[in-house]
Amino acid sequence: MRYLIVLLLFAQCSKHTADHRTAQTDTVYPPWYTPPDLRTHYQTMDINSDGVLDSIDVGSSGGSGFGSASGTIINGKTGEKFTIESESCFCAFRTIVEIPPALLLPENQAFKSKMEAEMLPRKAASPDPSLQWILQGLQQKHDLTGRKYFDIYVNKGIDWQPLPILLPEDYFLEILENKPPLPGHYYLTYAGSNHYLNVKTDTLQQRYRDEDIVLWATAHGIVLQKADRYAWVFVTDIELTGGPDKLRWASIGYFKKVGNILIVNHLRPTSSEGKVFVIDLETGKCAGLSTEMSTEISAMLGPPEQQIADHPLIREMMEEFKTLYK
Repeated sequence: MRYLIVLLLFAQCSKHTADHRTAQTDTVYPPWYTPPDLRTHYQTMDINSDGVLDSIDVGSSGGSGFGSASGTIINGKTGEKFTIESESCFCAFRTIVEIPPALLLPENQAFKSKMEAEMLPRKAASPDPSLQWILQGLQQKHDLTGRKYFDIYVNKGIDWQPLPILLPEDYFLEILENKPPLPGHYYLTYAGSNHYLNVKTDTLQQRYRDEDIVLWATAHGIVLQKADRYAWVFVTDIELTGGPDKLRWASIGYFKKVGNILIVNHLRPTSSEGKVFVIDLETGKCAGLSTEMSTEISAMLGPPEQQIADHPLIREMMEEFKTLYK
């Protein structure tokens, strides 16, 4: 189901695909679109060291809300062709890229490694803590019914890490699992650099501090620091929490701490209404308010600063939050 949802998201934001090598050179394109024939990289070399030249052709294209890339290697000795295609929405941190079965054969390992080097960011052995929060949430997510305030349960648990706080980067994981409808063997890319605001050094912003904790925010995540350790307690993901149409638009808005509870105004411009998420800073439990209640509660968050702990709506919301998946 997760894979189908991702494919649907990509289909919605992808209006143009395919390699149009025959396009006329005088064609006028919109300023936001780069046709694939202008972004290609062709090489010939002996990739698998068999004494015969092979070829690799990598191209990419982009629109206003999507990007796509394709790579093809041809075995110079046998003529066998290997192709990898990737398409991603600018709203998504994660992209699933299928690996052709033939590329997984031991004799084709050199071709596989070359394709990775040309088409993907660096390879990582395991998810970083921000991606791990998303993956855990996808497993624990539940839609809620019959509740006055909450319509989605997102996540529970805190994965503490030692300081210093490490910011995520772009990388990929190679995943081998048997969980239909996902492919059995695929690449999972993570565009972690979208957490950055302008440059990496200004990304982590201190948003709250008291004698016990510090709360930091990136453009799309919230980090809790306690003494000499830290943990991600919220990360925007289009499938898990919803998000903006483009990740260059920050999604972490104003938030307020009430006791051990953090109330977060999650910004999702253009694509949908904003949403309020509630996070227990002791357990990591996270849940989202319905659209109607999000509008009402977000109006209380400020600015300007307001004392809301004793407001009847907040107290009632807190009581319902306590009952979610104890």
